[in-house]
Amino acid sequence: MKLELRDVLMRGKWYKEEDSEYEVEYWLEKSSLQLFYTENLIEEFGYKNCDEIKKSGHFIPFFKTDIIALQKKFIENYPDKAVEETMNDIIKNNNYGYNSGYDVAFRILTQDYAEFRKFSDDYYDFEKKQLLKDAEQWCKENNIPYYTENDSERKLDLRNTLLYAFGGECDDGEGGWKPFTFWFCRADFRILDPADISVYYGYENDEDIAASGLFIPLFKVNDEDMDYDDSVVLKIAEQWAVENNIPYYISRDRPDHLGSQFEETEI
Repeated sequence: MKLELRDVLMRGKWYKEEDSEYEVEYWLEKSSLQLFYTENLIEEFGYKNCDEIKKSGHFIPFFKTDIIALQKKFIENYPDKAVEETMNDIIKNNNYGYNSGYDVAFRILTQDYAEFRKFSDDYYDFEKKQLLKDAEQWCKENNIPYYTENDSERKLDLRNTLLYAFGGECDDGEGGWKPFTFWFCRADFRILDPADISVYYGYENDEDIAASGLFIPLFKVNDEDMDYDDSVVLKIAEQWAVENNIPYYISRDRPDHLGSQFEETEI
């Protein structure tokens, strides 16, 4: 068994200046090579904190790439100095701090300034390469077998969709939160939220994303069904994959030290 890095790469993005309840947000389970949220391990599997998760011996903290530091480094070294000047103006005009709010200013720069489209493309290509480099280094340091599969031979591991099955929430612009659905990219088999799609591909809403033909909305399990165990959600995922002609496989079941905490059914 090997870890397909491109399936989990985006989970390595880390924003140092953002408040986080946990020192580590994601963990790789050693025997199954499955990725878990810290919150899930605490709320569903009885761990009390990150220290207890680490001491269990079953998990490795996932790699983290400091995105703010990456953005600053790229801008400071970018040959077109108008980019850096505009970025400083955005920060100043919106009262953003050089640390706090930097990513918000960066998104404004890459999304709202058509004249900097080349810069935006250059940066996000740079970011993906750095994420892959950091992920590979993390795998080597922790003796994790990994690969980056050829696109023509790819299959989606449906267990990796479990992280996204219940959707997410984002700022509604009016001081509240609104739900959103994740999207599956046909080209590279990544699962992205609408904000990332806007940054990487320029589509601003669900209608444009769907019309592109590049993305398929990921299945979504209703909130009232939050007590579904993995086997039930995987059946929903499998039906979704079949309906959308997505080549897939299902990696091994949860490891015994986690699987014993709920009932499993046959897939």
